[in-house]
Amino acid sequence: MQFILSRTDLLNNLQAVKSVIQSKNTNPILDNFLFDIHDGKLTVWGSTGETTMQAKMDMESNDDALFAVPAEKLVDTLKNLPEQPLTFHLEDNQLRITAQNGKYSLPVYPGEDFPKPAPLEEAFERQIAGSQLSEAIAKSIFACGNDEMRPMLNGILFHFKPEGLNFVATDSHKLVKYTVKNLHGEGQEYIFPQKPAQIIKNLAASDDEPVQMRFTDRAAEFSFGNYILNTTLIMGKFPNYELVIPKDNPYVLIINRELFLQALKRTSIYAAKSTHLVRLDFEGSKLTIVAKNEEMASEAVETMTVNYNGEDISIGFNARSLIEMLSHLDSEDVQMTMSAPKRAVLISPMDGVGENEEIIMLLMPIGF
Repeated sequence: MQFILSRTDLLNNLQAVKSVIQSKNTNPILDNFLFDIHDGKLTVWGSTGETTMQAKMDMESNDDALFAVPAEKLVDTLKNLPEQPLTFHLEDNQLRITAQNGKYSLPVYPGEDFPKPAPLEEAFERQIAGSQLSEAIAKSIFACGNDEMRPMLNGILFHFKPEGLNFVATDSHKLVKYTVKNLHGEGQEYIFPQKPAQIIKNLAASDDEPVQMRFTDRAAEFSFGNYILNTTLIMGKFPNYELVIPKDNPYVLIINRELFLQALKRTSIYAAKSTHLVRLDFEGSKLTIVAKNEEMASEAVETMTVNYNGEDISIGFNARSLIEMLSHLDSEDVQMTMSAPKRAVLISPMDGVGENEEIIMLLMPIGF
């Protein structure tokens, strides 16, 4: 069997599929791509067993074939070749690649041994623009947990409600709720794992074409462009996040996001390495940011004039978490609402969010 493919087109698709492949697999077949050639189309598969990615390409071939080929070596070979048509010969359990100035040979393995996901039956379906989905994941995924004892916190909750789709992530210390108001449901909840979410974020970022989302109780399938990603969902009950979002935070700070962010970055250098604690002291229209490390006899203090409406208060935060939240917002100004030194603080952008979107970030204070 012989077929010809563009080096660049093939490499781009292989790199996308390879993003799901793990560096260490208990099943050796998962170290490979599956090539499925049928009716003049090539479908390339990669899998971890729980997450599977496929990319479809048009090609010229009158023959059908199904085989697995080493992923790492094939990608490395194509990376180091200039753009050109490549001729592939499949025979005698070898895939031979003929380029302008060289020939390369790789072993192939039976394609029947490669696991494919089961079709999703009676799935719940919705569509969303690729760039909108990518933005929602990017703004929430950093708040996911990484705790084996609480796996339901280790992914993004897709919560389809009558008023919109909420993307929610939390590690129990910080929480992000990103709402897309033009997608609706009846309370369906699905916890999507971080790694496949990251892959979708990267591949769909610049695409306004719709992403077809399909969910069952245990699995999800996302189709966009020439890609299809299937993954098992995280089982378990996600916490009732609405209960932890304060409904009455009377003290309001409106502040330039970039100035606040840079001040936190400077002062946090002096914070204790064990807690990364910074203290925010509000006194009238003056904000004082304090960080100290008594063991190292170091301290940083910065003051800012701010738009603050509330009683004088001192409140401590993990500087890394606060910096991370501000870094994931795009607005010129942000609003921070609070009520007491030990109560959750809400952070939201004053602008820079789409007409049908809303984002709320929650951060728990720490003692000082």
